[in-house]
Amino acid sequence: MHQKEPVIPLVTLIACLALLPCAAFAAGPHQHDLRWVSSTPLDDLPSAYLAESPDHGFEAWIAPDGVRARAVDGAWQVGLTLVAFGRDGAMKEAAPAGVEARGNRAEFHRGSLTEWYVNDERGLEQGFTLEERPTGAGAGELVLALELTGDLMPLVAGNGRRLDMLRPGHPLPVLHYSGLTVVDAEGLELPARLELTAGTESGGRQLRIVVADADAVYPVTVDPLLTTAIWSSSESDDTGDVAWGDWDGDGDLDLAVGNRDQANRVYENDGLGQPSSLTPVWTS
Repeated sequence: MHQKEPVIPLVTLIACLALLPCAAFAAGPHQHDLRWVSSTPLDDLPSAYLAESPDHGFEAWIAPDGVRARAVDGAWQVGLTLVAFGRDGAMKEAAPAGVEARGNRAEFHRGSLTEWYVNDERGLEQGFTLEERPTGAGAGELVLALELTGDLMPLVAGNGRRLDMLRPGHPLPVLHYSGLTVVDAEGLELPARLELTAGTESGGRQLRIVVADADAVYPVTVDPLLTTAIWSSSESDDTGDVAWGDWDGDGDLDLAVGNRDQANRVYENDGLGQPSSLTPVWTS
C-alpha cells in the first residue's frame, strides 16, 4: 500500500457490493475523494484510505485486506475481506495486492480478479471484476468467499438473497446485504444465493456468494448491495402502533401501521434496501 495515486485503467464488467444510503445528498465533486491516513482508530489497521460518508451515518477504511465500516457514533462495526474465489475443492486464495487510488476510486489487482471501491453520493461501493471462468468442477458453481467480522449478528433471509445484520439485543437490522443479481456477458441472469458458514480462525464468519455459472459467458457481474437500514415515509400520520410481518410471503418483513383517526397502512418490502423498498400497498 502506498500514498501515490496513479491513473487507474478502465474496467468494463464489474461485480459490486455497495454501502448505500436510503436518500440522495447534494455534494461537491471532491467531497467523496478518498483520503490517505497514516493512522486509524482501528487497532488492527494502522493505515488505509478513508472514505467519509457522514450524512450516511458511517465511515469506512479501505485497505488491501478489505473494507471496515463503522457507525459514526461507534455503535457498530463490520468488516468484509475477500479471502478466496473459484470452485469448492479448487478455491484460489485472494493474492496480496497494492492499491492504486485516484479521486474517489481505489483498485486492487489480484490476477484475474480486480477488487475496487468507489465513494460517491450513494455511499461506498465495493466491486469485484471476474475476467475468466474459474477452473475446477465445483458442481458448476462460482464461489466468492468473504470473511465477515465485527459486532453485528448476521442472518440469511429473503430465500437466500439477503443478509440482515442486527445489533445483539435489538429486533431490527441496522444493515442489509441484499439485491443480489448476477448477469453474464450476454445479459443472462444467473441463479445465485448467499450462504453463511461457521466461524473462521480470526473469530468472524464466512459469507459465500454462490453462483450457478455452468452456462455463463464470462466475464460475469455479481451485484449485491450493503445498505443502511434507514427508511422514512412521505405520509405524515399520527401513528399509534406498528408491527412487522411477511404480508406477501416473499421472506421479507413488511410493515403494518395503525394510525389514530387516519387510514391504517401496510407497506410492502421489496427486499432491495433502497428508499422505495417499503411502499404503501393497502389502506383501511
